[in-house]
Amino acid sequence: MFITASNAAQSRSRLLVTQNADAGRAALNDDTFQGVTLGDTLVEIRAANPDFPAGGRRQGETTIIVWRDCEWVFGSGGELVEIRPGTGVRTLDGLGVGSTVRQFDELYGPPVEDDKSGPRVLLYAPDPESTTGYRVEADGTGDDARITRITVCRCAPGKSSTGGGPERTVLTPVTSSGQTTAGWLKDTTALGAHALIDARRARAPVETVVDDAGHRSRVARVVAAGPGSGDFVLCVTDPFEKVVTVSAPTKPLPAAPRKAADPIPFGLVLEDGTKCVYAAIRGMSPPNSTAPDAQVRYSCGGEGSDALYTWAAPSAFPIERGSRWTVRVGPFGNTPLAEKAVTEVVFIGLGN
Repeated sequence: MFITASNAAQSRSRLLVTQNADAGRAALNDDTFQGVTLGDTLVEIRAANPDFPAGGRRQGETTIIVWRDCEWVFGSGGELVEIRPGTGVRTLDGLGVGSTVRQFDELYGPPVEDDKSGPRVLLYAPDPESTTGYRVEADGTGDDARITRITVCRCAPGKSSTGGGPERTVLTPVTSSGQTTAGWLKDTTALGAHALIDARRARAPVETVVDDAGHRSRVARVVAAGPGSGDFVLCVTDPFEKVVTVSAPTKPLPAAPRKAADPIPFGLVLEDGTKCVYAAIRGMSPPNSTAPDAQVRYSCGGEGSDALYTWAAPSAFPIERGSRWTVRVGPFGNTPLAEKAVTEVVFIGLGN
């Protein structure tokens, strides 16, 4: 069994595991559990584990399969995006449900995120160089709060080995109580024009929108629906404009929706200064013949035949992530796509 450690505390706890291989396999080893690793496909997992179920229940665009007292969450492309172990599972460092926030802090450092706007959710990065994170739920606001659930996901910021990753910006236009933060304007002129039904408190822009005719699409709009917003939601349609739009939902909002496993940036800034806003056009749209399997994922300005977009396969993450992050940019039609580096990614979060 191969293990790594990011600090002395982890080294001490993990050395004990090397003396018991069975115990190590039964523990969360960063992005691996029961010999299965985030990013593995369902086909690969079933080939190595014939008793792994072939299907499960649908939840949005994910499929959740229960196997060995654990929920395994697969994305639309068939790859494993989350591991949600049962209450008796521990990490390699001996932490699990019932441990305290203080114990997690001692082994993994301060949380990358600590969201107290609803049920408390913290995000830890066991290895600062990796995007693998432990997203934990805790019962209480202090350091003695007990952990009630652990989810493994590709949700930590990570660091590029060459330092070529983009700058990460989290905008906080509104608070959890529905108030705009300093510098943001509230626009009520479009009140009632949108029919938004999903307001996940997540640093991901993809939300479900259903208009009055029943048409469904996925766009980057909803930010928050706090207690102070009454029958309205506050929406951001452009991460580069400091304006939130007040809209009335046509259906009830979820009480405590889950955060996305791998948040998609709402906005991008490219190496030449171009700013792009998440679009994710669904259904029929003009193609680019040089990339027949790709779809529009971000809109990068321009009008008519001069409009530019980023293109990627519909089931893939919209940005190519490696030593540097890149996107393919071009218009509709026959113009070959150009690779551009991403220098900044923009997310939407909640203020205090």
